[in-house]
Amino acid sequence: MEINITIVLQALQFVCVYYFLYKFLFTPASKILDEDEHLKNQLYKNLEHEQQIKDALVKDYHDKNSVLKHKLMQGVPDQATQFAHEKSTFGSTLYSIEKSKLSEQDREKSESFLVDRLSQVIKK
Repeated sequence: MEINITIVLQALQFVCVYYFLYKFLFTPASKILDEDEHLKNQLYKNLEHEQQIKDALVKDYHDKNSVLKHKLMQGVPDQATQFAHEKSTFGSTLYSIEKSKLSEQDREKSESFLVDRLSQVIKK
């Protein structure tokens, strides 16, 4: 087997082309892909963090809402809570829009309670 100058030149050209492709194409493309992957991972981390904040806020909202409902139900006259409780035992919602028959004294007590509590909420 003879080794002539054309084989050596072809090998030299191959090395030169590989070097230029590696330096000017493969390295920058690899760097861009790595930056994209890093940015994507950072966005996922930020999204997870925001989701945790949202979940905490929703939980806090539900906790405060249940406390408010509990306090409100404590302040409402017994006759009205008994009606709401009876509605809930039969599979209906706990709070009903239907009219119940309250005495005038209970009605005034409920109205004064709601006005006092709502004025406190507005002040805050």
